Amino acid sequence: MIAHICKSGRTQSLKEHLEHVSRLCRQFAEPVGMPTMAELIGLLHDMGKGTNSFQEYLRWRAEHDGAEPLPKHIKHHKHAPTGAIYAYDRWFQNGNPTQRRTAQIIILCIYGHHTGLMDCADRENPVQFQTLLEQDKHIIFYQEAVGYFIKNIAEEAHLDCLFASACEELQQKTEALTLKPFSVAQEERYARSAFQIGMLTRFLLSVLIDADRWDSACFEYGRDPMEPFNSAPDWVQLSGRYEAYAREKFTGTGVLNRKRQEISDMCAAKAEGKPGVYRLSVPTGGGKTFASLRFAMRHAKENRQQRVFYIIPYNTILDQNAKDIRDALGSYEGILEHHSNVVMEEQADEQRMKEERIRYRRMTERWDSGIILTSMVHFLNALFRCENTNARRMHRLANAVLIFDEIQALPRHCKGLFERAISFLSTCCHSTVLLCTATQLELNLPMTPAELMGSERDLEELNRILKRVEYIPQLSPARSNQQAADEVFTLLREKSSVLMIANTKAAAWDVYEKVCEWLKADAYALVDIQPGQKDKEIYEQAKCAADDEILCVYLSTLLCPAHRKECIRWITNWTKAGGRTLCVSTALIEAGINVSFPVVVRSLASLPSIVQAAGRCNRNWEQESGQVYIWELEEEKLSSLEEIQQGKDISKTIIACWEGDYGALSGPQGIRRYFEKEQEYTKYYELGPIGKNTGVTLVGLLSDNPKRTTSLAKKPPLNQSFREAGQAFEVIPQKTKPVIVPYREGEELIAQLHGSHTMEEEIRLMRQMQQYCVNLYDNMYRRLAEEDALYPVGESGIIVLRKEYYSETSGVKTEAGELEELIV
Repeated sequence: MIAHICKSGRTQSLKEHLEHVSRLCRQFAEPVGMPTMAELIGLLHDMGKGTNSFQEYLRWRAEHDGAEPLPKHIKHHKHAPTGAIYAYDRWFQNGNPTQRRTAQIIILCIYGHHTGLMDCADRENPVQFQTLLEQDKHIIFYQEAVGYFIKNIAEEAHLDCLFASACEELQQKTEALTLKPFSVAQEERYARSAFQIGMLTRFLLSVLIDADRWDSACFEYGRDPMEPFNSAPDWVQLSGRYEAYAREKFTGTGVLNRKRQEISDMCAAKAEGKPGVYRLSVPTGGGKTFASLRFAMRHAKENRQQRVFYIIPYNTILDQNAKDIRDALGSYEGILEHHSNVVMEEQADEQRMKEERIRYRRMTERWDSGIILTSMVHFLNALFRCENTNARRMHRLANAVLIFDEIQALPRHCKGLFERAISFLSTCCHSTVLLCTATQLELNLPMTPAELMGSERDLEELNRILKRVEYIPQLSPARSNQQAADEVFTLLREKSSVLMIANTKAAAWDVYEKVCEWLKADAYALVDIQPGQKDKEIYEQAKCAADDEILCVYLSTLLCPAHRKECIRWITNWTKAGGRTLCVSTALIEAGINVSFPVVVRSLASLPSIVQAAGRCNRNWEQESGQVYIWELEEEKLSSLEEIQQGKDISKTIIACWEGDYGALSGPQGIRRYFEKEQEYTKYYELGPIGKNTGVTLVGLLSDNPKRTTSLAKKPPLNQSFREAGQAFEVIPQKTKPVIVPYREGEELIAQLHGSHTMEEEIRLMRQMQQYCVNLYDNMYRRLAEEDALYPVGESGIIVLRKEYYSETSGVKTEAGELEELIV
């Protein structure tokens, strides 16, 4: 029996594939102490391919390349349920509680290795788990497949031995999953423990998906699947590179530089601690990126962890941090930026997809590099979205250091899921979590995070020392976009350079256009950004610029990452040289971007957003104090952006009743006061409610699931509605689709995508393509498709935007109304 046939006609035997996958599964599951259970899952997962009917189907598909409908005489059947049903019959039906729980986890992983985890209970059927298995048994040539497997792959005695060891592994893991130290009610503790068991199940599914797809891709390309694709990072060597870079780079004097060095040294000193949850609470401009990198590498070396993740809310921060880290680590090649879905996510049923797309997705990013920079969207999708492309990546989060930069930007409807996820990763996966921000979000965790900067008194003192701006709230009256533009123009004439940050793309673009109209009418010369100019050339151009020359930049995610990076590079060098600059941006610039303006205007938002925006003002202490104006824009439409509207309302209340220095708002006490107020609004929302007034939440569906299982007299060990939760989960509620834009070097990459490539070449192209990707909301995508502005390229199905629809100023060209209520 065969498992795969490649295009050349070469075949891979079923026995070889199962043995490869089981070995890979064992290796991948070592960090969570479940290697034998993973090995057994890998061994059983394709049991259903061992039938004459399925073999006939494989050969027919190889001959016809999927181009013709399946003929009636070939009886294709699903192969995934067979191994699951075998585990159900042999170990679940009459097992003790531990055996039933172990068997159910095995069953869920095998059954879902193509379609994702099933619902153990769904809306109509509280015993969906049993129903599906019993239905499928009659249509999959079950006895034939089992007979072949036992005779040719593995004897039942060997399987029973593996299962017994798997039960022992799970029993040992259960104590960590019960979260006994957590001071909550017994009912809540039970629900949280059920959630952790569900996370372990998804982790093992991730192991199986990655092992299965990796072996299949390696067979296609003639590689040895057990040969590492990337070499393990040498943390000692990398730490040495960083220390050499830091000695050369950070030698300046002054209060700010001395404090940045002290912060970095404190992080390095605390790196010898055990894996757990840590906080790094540092005011904006305090050097968190390099301090956290220094901590992470030393900590990974000390605890023998495999990789470091930077997980960040905005792609722009990833752009900048990736450059900073590459500069600091020299020629290290094991840095992966993964923050754009260049290829659309797969559908649940692989059999309906073209063979070339399946092949491509098997070798897409696996998060197997030494340092991975990715977005909060990708991180949470790996843990909770239903598509197996997302689930595949989850197991790479084990035995790692996870740095969450700007954690205050975590979407509140994801907070309950995030809390439980990092509890699982830190207690069960030998991973370390570092929460970095100037405005720490309070999280409900079973362990108290250790603060790298010391006590609250230490944090208050640090905030006082690094205070570099004056907050100036001017909330009444609210301003129209035209009034805001008029006042920004006045500030430009008086203060040299201004950064304005709005809540929506529509407001940002409208104000930007109106200010530019003012500048042109007043005979200012608007400087064009020229491609390819080096930093020194930009700096010298700014030094020689006349008073009436001004660099004007609009920033939003309608510009591709490469375009945004070019704009920010110009802003940085132009302002550093004293050139006059206007930047109007969405919130993407306010967290972690190394730009510095003497004046910042922030449209009223949450207090953490205002504080982060202030971090772009007088960032390097160029003057005694910068000015941060807070305005309310009456034309910003936030009716469907409830979280932003709530944050805005809370900030308005706090500012109105605050007495004394508004600068104290940014200190630990002010931030705590904000989050206490926020909790009144978001306590239920943080659990991820599905629908209004239903009582059903994502946390509930992935825990003990009371709304779906109330009628069960005898519940199975796991009752989660995995599929329902995975389909409902969205980090960003509005759906987007990725499009490649022909911005400068992007045109050449698009041309290179045509034709065939090796696996390494294809992956290299796709990584480069991430810098030229824009994610479009559905309404904009549909309009562009109708105008024939989009077209596919290459075998992988990538969608490209035609050149005439991309602007050097605003990015993807839009029509009236398309930007309303869109953020960043």
